[in-house]
Amino acid sequence: MLIQQNRGRFVFVLAVAAMTVMGAACKSSETSQPIEGANMSQPTQGAATPPAIEEWVNARKDSLSYYLAYGTDDNNQNLVNYAAAEGRIDVLEWLKSQGVNLNGDPDEKQHVGETPMFSAAWDGQIEVMEWLKAQGVDVNAKSRDGRTAMFSAAAGGAIKAMEWLQSHGLDVNVRDNRDQTPMVSAAVLGEIEAMKWLRSQGADFDAQDDLRRWPVLKMAMWKAVWFGRIESLEWLKSQGASLDITDEDSWTLMHRAARNGHVEAMAWLKEQGVDVSIGNRKGDSHGNAVGQTPMFSAAREGHIAAMAWLKEHGADVDARDRKGLTPMFLTFAYKDREDDPTEAMAWLKDHGADIHAKDHEGKTPLHHAAWSGRFKAVKWLTEHGADVNATDDEGRTPLSLVYYENIKKWLIANGAK
Repeated sequence: MLIQQNRGRFVFVLAVAAMTVMGAACKSSETSQPIEGANMSQPTQGAATPPAIEEWVNARKDSLSYYLAYGTDDNNQNLVNYAAAEGRIDVLEWLKSQGVNLNGDPDEKQHVGETPMFSAAWDGQIEVMEWLKAQGVDVNAKSRDGRTAMFSAAAGGAIKAMEWLQSHGLDVNVRDNRDQTPMVSAAVLGEIEAMKWLRSQGADFDAQDDLRRWPVLKMAMWKAVWFGRIESLEWLKSQGASLDITDEDSWTLMHRAARNGHVEAMAWLKEQGVDVSIGNRKGDSHGNAVGQTPMFSAAREGHIAAMAWLKEHGADVDARDRKGLTPMFLTFAYKDREDDPTEAMAWLKDHGADIHAKDHEGKTPLHHAAWSGRFKAVKWLTEHGADVNATDDEGRTPLSLVYYENIKKWLIANGAK
């Protein structure tokens, strides 16, 4: 289990006890120290912490301290989950010898009913799963939200773990309290191989994810495009997934592929008949982005290869959205002020984009860059001939919109009035 990776419901928060273990481990380099303040149910008085376990905990100081703020009531239960995910049976055996409940403490504030079996299943730790079963951990245990370890294995893409769980009686079509299935868990994280296995075992596609209420195939298709996985796209299409899908803001699969710079995915979508110049039909809740094509999406993230591919296949570098913006405006619009958007700006200009284009309020890219504090964009635009005294429909120049002193000075130095 990657410590820094957010795994939604399956993140097992590391707690204060880990810090006490580290503290005890660091007190002496010559002798092993007992864990202090471990809050074990049946602590072995005076028991020394094995050196291998001290080393295991100390090697994770930074990551353990990252989770310190979250805290839990049962200090050592988190170490059990952590050890299970990493396949450390030696740590599990030692913790068990100290009286730690391998089935978890249902009274723990942060406890959601996920035993170490869930952690081991996510990471495909079959030996740990076998060991936990031998210690009496319930293979069929359900979390508070009605999930079994099959959900964890599916979310982690751990096919061997799913096979093991199935052989021990777990159902691939089990539903949690929200009517979701392991297939949803796999789809949400883009684990297509896990989806293939589940499907081969009779798993259904009829459930929806909890957040967006999207059908399984739609969620999986979106994730496959997000990651640029062509084989996954082909398999999902063979299973009946539609290519004519959008998210809540009407972005299409082609938009998403362009925004992530996945040229191969864009080419695959085009081969399936998806329009490279399709416009966004809805936009966000403020009406922004309506009419924006995939060229806007690629320009926004500065993906030169994606922009080049789109242009090669007929996309317009000066396409307009409903507000009159062109891709040039987006090269810096969503960047942090210290980011450098000029490579994408230069590519667009070199391929015919107009740096003097005006939106429906008469504002040029220089107006937008000056107002939003994008100094590097302002500098590049003025150096490439942008009119520092261009006026919008209300007679305002870029200088009149400036809130940032460095931009104000630059524009004045370059003749702004």
